[in-house]
Amino acid sequence: MGLNPAKSLSEKNNAKRIIVYWPSFYFWDRLFLLSQAKKEAAIAFPSLEEALKNKDPYTRMFSLRVLRKLARFASRFVPALLNILTTDSDASVRADAAEALGLIAWHNKMPLPGLEIGLQDSDELVRASTAKGLAFMKHFAKHALPKLQEISQTDTEGDVRVEAETAIEIIEGVPGHTK
Repeated sequence: MGLNPAKSLSEKNNAKRIIVYWPSFYFWDRLFLLSQAKKEAAIAFPSLEEALKNKDPYTRMFSLRVLRKLARFASRFVPALLNILTTDSDASVRADAAEALGLIAWHNKMPLPGLEIGLQDSDELVRASTAKGLAFMKHFAKHALPKLQEISQTDTEGDVRVEAETAIEIIEGVPGHTK
């Protein structure tokens, strides 16, 4: 088709062309191109909404990882992701939701008071990923500092304590920590 990837994505149907006509393009490269233009990225949202409800945990995890790439346009997914964080039966899915929420909050320059609920999860992966999600938010997560400080001192899992300590340093703006 002779499409030039350097061309602007402002033409109608360019997102479809990227996906359909560039099969040799790696998926993540195509996703990156979509992540650069809001209109084109929005084309993927209905499919992602359905995939987040899929019974297969791997489908839900993959969808959450796609949302991480499209974070700056994905603020509409915050309520659904908070629901996943608190109710999904799969810990890996809850962990991916926590990280996606942190990236969405950062890219949209918004505090997200509901995210720290993941710090109380029974699974260590979810607690560690929630701390990482809060770290992604940087100064927008200052509201979570007391809970992170508590977790960094009292959690029974070392990985969770390390992630909480790192998040505290990033949120407080300690030099040398720019996750």
